[in-house]
Amino acid sequence: MEEIKDTTTYEIGFLLRNEEGLSFIKRLLAEQEAEILYESPLKQMSLAYPIEKQTSALFGFIHFSAQSTAVPKILRQTELEKESVLRTLVVSNPAPVQRQEREERSFSSETTPTKSASEVTNEDLEKTLQDILE
Repeated sequence: MEEIKDTTTYEIGFLLRNEEGLSFIKRLLAEQEAEILYESPLKQMSLAYPIEKQTSALFGFIHFSAQSTAVPKILRQTELEKESVLRTLVVSNPAPVQRQEREERSFSSETTPTKSASEVTNEDLEKTLQDILE
């Protein structure tokens, strides 16, 4: 009888010392029979604080599908790989990647223009107050 494998979608985010870390993570996923669904390009970034005396790292993430028993093994192996992997984080059921890729989005929030305090008139305030009271 063929065993049915229940798989879940995960995202592994990582900070790497060098590009060899990416090949290590891909090899590790292949060993655990994980199917890679999406792979982001690596992006060089400055770290907010040093991690193991590193002030910059390569950031990337991979969406993959695997059995839940594979995740602890993946995390343990990445913790042991000190030469190329600084940090990893695995989350289940990641948000799908939109047409505009995640790494291209800016982190600045775009707000709708509002009137400054000097542009608001007493008439506007009176009208708003009347709307609230009605």
